Amino acid sequence: MNKITSISETLKQNGHIVTTKNYHIEQISAPDTVRAVLCLSQDEQVYKIDRIICSDDIPTAYITNYLVAAFLPGFSESSEIFSGLYHFLESKFNIVLTTAEETLYAKKASFTESLILNIPSDSPLLCSERISYINDTPFEYTISRFVSDKYKYHIFLQGR
Repeated sequence: MNKITSISETLKQNGHIVTTKNYHIEQISAPDTVRAVLCLSQDEQVYKIDRIICSDDIPTAYITNYLVAAFLPGFSESSEIFSGLYHFLESKFNIVLTTAEETLYAKKASFTESLILNIPSDSPLLCSERISYINDTPFEYTISRFVSDKYKYHIFLQGR
């Protein structure tokens, strides 16, 4: 069984130097798709975090996280730059994710994604959509887009 790890933790485990190139955090009303995934009511807020993760100074992932704002009082005042979101949430907010479900798929990079990741338009991306839970409560919805030749995803399977 795999543990819940952040992209930064996974890259560091593989011997890479990980940095966050740019990031933007805003508190917003949850878009319809996010509200449905996180089981939120119409007026509930989320923190939307967009960031570029670099591995050895090369853009490797463009990540969009949606976090349920009710769990994070004072989050918007936190000016600390983080590359490992889960470590940050554990150390600053005592939030420990208990379960997650993740869907992987491939797609071509859009014009915007190609500019952000410094790759040609239509380059292949490995994409991930993850819903993370605190006990049985949805807390995080993440869309990750990885430069396909810069990231590996390992899954351990056992039995049948």
